[in-house]
Amino acid sequence: MSIRRVVVGWDGSDGANHALRWAARTAERLAQDLRVVMAARTGSGTTEAFAKATALVAEVAPGVTPETVVRTGHPVDVLREESSDEALVVVGTRGHSRFTATMLGSVSNGLSQHTPGPVVIVRGTSRLEATDPVVVGVDGSETSTQALAFAAEFAHGVGAPLVAVAAWPLPWRAQDPMDLETALLDGPAHAEHLLTAALSKVRATYPDLVIGSSLSDAEPAAALVDAARDAQLLVVGSRGRGGFAGMLLGSISRTVLHHAPCPVAVVRPVS
Repeated sequence: MSIRRVVVGWDGSDGANHALRWAARTAERLAQDLRVVMAARTGSGTTEAFAKATALVAEVAPGVTPETVVRTGHPVDVLREESSDEALVVVGTRGHSRFTATMLGSVSNGLSQHTPGPVVIVRGTSRLEATDPVVVGVDGSETSTQALAFAAEFAHGVGAPLVAVAAWPLPWRAQDPMDLETALLDGPAHAEHLLTAALSKVRATYPDLVIGSSLSDAEPAAALVDAARDAQLLVVGSRGRGGFAGMLLGSISRTVLHHAPCPVAVVRPVS
């Protein structure tokens, strides 16, 4: 996985403006192109709208010249077509007009299930300080491995530290049978082993990347949200195992998307 461009869905709403600011700053920090995509029934009024988008980009990322594109279709379908394994797709959590779907349920579910690249959901304003870490959930699954690879690449690209989190809920905190099985059979020793093995590969790829780790006996979503309280981005896999099982459309992903104090990147499996 290698980020070659940043694509952001935009409709002029407050939520979309937050997403556009984050996408523009990220494109500048990664030294990649920015593509601003608007879904509309007609092209009427889009010239004026994109003038506003371009001005907003200039305010937060003066070194970025955005490409603006109008596409016909449902926003989720449009952005899915714009995605690729080299594109970072960014959306807000509220929208209007043809981007009404950019509320937490439909866009995160629709895009995270079918896009070949990572999707970032930006909720409200967000910081992009270089010292703020990129946090990622690790559970040993293939999807979590890909999420960690993306998180490491992003952190290295923007000059941020990386923090990997593994959780094993204690038996009385387990929310579902698989969590309970993990708590009883795996335990902290297994979680620590997963982290050590996963991060050894990251260190070999990015020897200058500052890496931290966190082991938690809390419920996985709570562990991730807590670890991300000072983060600039929280990265999760769309599927998991053990403590992070059900990350696609289950309770963990919904909890993280609704309660994370920073933008959330959802990484789905890439065959």
